[in-house]
Amino acid sequence: GHGMTAAILSPITTAGAVYGLVNIVALGRERAFDEDDVQLVFDVGRRAGQAVRNAQLYERQREIATSLQASLLPDSLPIRSGYDLAARYVPGEIGLDVGGDWYDAFTGADDRLHVAVGDIVGGGLEAASATGQLRSGLRALSARCAGPADLLAELDSFATGVRGAEVATIAYVELDPETGEFRYGCAGHPPPLIVGVDGSRRFLDEGRSTPLVTIADPW
Repeated sequence: GHGMTAAILSPITTAGAVYGLVNIVALGRERAFDEDDVQLVFDVGRRAGQAVRNAQLYERQREIATSLQASLLPDSLPIRSGYDLAARYVPGEIGLDVGGDWYDAFTGADDRLHVAVGDIVGGGLEAASATGQLRSGLRALSARCAGPADLLAELDSFATGVRGAEVATIAYVELDPETGEFRYGCAGHPPPLIVGVDGSRRFLDEGRSTPLVTIADPW
């Protein structure tokens, strides 16, 4: 075979860190490397290092975005006799934007089941912050508001002080498992859908209002 006659080793590096080596070897009677060859190999090493670094940064950002999105949704759903709850969150697109869409379900001091689904305009950290504040505000207000209409009106006032909450939409439902009483309200959100045991379907298109923090008085 042909033996090695020359070699160029270039570090794969960026931001002061070395990730590996680029090794170019000349075999047999191939010509010797010149300065252009050396410069080319070192340029490849720098570009490879940048690519590795960018991949690491993207993966880190994706992990942060995933953790932040998970923190905006409930860790678990209420469990008790009389009803079963299930939820699934599926982003509309793959990316690093977080915030915007959210849901919550909890049992209040009145033993009613409270369920909310909302949407903040936009994405990113500002939308995530607004989402977290609206979710917390809704939980706090549910303890002292007399039904969905009262709660959404109070939440609208609360949202005026939340940056990024403009034109947010919410569908809110209260259920009394003991009596079966069911109350709901929608602030600009698509109406909830009831599916009967016989497969019948009916949209709840009453109890509607404008999105939060709009010019018009929602109530």
